[in-house]
Amino acid sequence: MLLRPLPYPDSGRLDRIYRSTPQDPRGGISPADYLDLKSEMNGYGKIAAYAFSDTNFSQPAEPAETASGLRISANLFSTLGIEPQLGRGFRPDETVFGNHRVLIISERFWRNRFGGDAHIIGRTVRVDGEAHEIVGVLPATFNDWRHLGSFDLLRPLALSEKEATDRRTTWIRLVGPRSSTLTRAQADGFIVNFGRRLAGR
Repeated sequence: MLLRPLPYPDSGRLDRIYRSTPQDPRGGISPADYLDLKSEMNGYGKIAAYAFSDTNFSQPAEPAETASGLRISANLFSTLGIEPQLGRGFRPDETVFGNHRVLIISERFWRNRFGGDAHIIGRTVRVDGEAHEIVGVLPATFNDWRHLGSFDLLRPLALSEKEATDRRTTWIRLVGPRSSTLTRAQADGFIVNFGRRLAGR
């Protein structure tokens, strides 16, 4: 199983980017550091963000249940080369806080919780007590345990004003393919230099 490639195009160039410290060599990134790195990615390639976020999920007249979830940047699917099997991905405007109450569900959750309803797109459900519209269903191949892991619901990352200025908490994970014009050493060097500039601030 370990030899089976990840189900994404050009997965050989796909990298995770960590914040490495003596305490945690594979740590997450703070929201503010992510926004800074995002603005400089022309020197590396593409980058997308995600964060694990368990939720309370419910439908009308039914009790709430816990569901495993992700908050993701709008470009995560295009960066990985994945398209929903039903509906659509998130639009850039939906990653703006306040416009973020839309939902994409995993193929497994769609079948187990909704019986594979082909008319699921547009249905309103409640996530953490707020109404969300289901806009997409992912293909089964996206739910790969070796990469992002097992999850049920995806919401836009949609950083709040407080989150966007936070450099203390490191809960965001980064992934993306380095440019085909760069060697691994050059790509690594770009990330290391960026980290040094952050440390000097």
